[in-house]
Amino acid sequence: MDITGKDLKELSADEVDEVDEVLQAYPRLDFKRAFPQAIADMLASKPETAFYNFTADIAERLIQGFHAPNFYDVILAAPFRE
Repeated sequence: MDITGKDLKELSADEVDEVDEVLQAYPRLDFKRAFPQAIADMLASKPETAFYNFTADIAERLIQGFHAPNFYDVILAAPFRE
């Protein structure tokens, strides 16, 4: 939840208040840009640590117009203020 915001809407009002308190104490500090960049930096020096999901590979070849979700897009779409 802290990366993508998935299921954030499922939290109660009290839980959302707690999330806001945590974000006040520990701001995201441009996380949407910094986190993917840290991953990219790691992969630049250790490309063997990257992996792909075989189902996306198959779908991209066999389903016209198929576009697998991109984790970077999921991070950017997270419902957090930066």
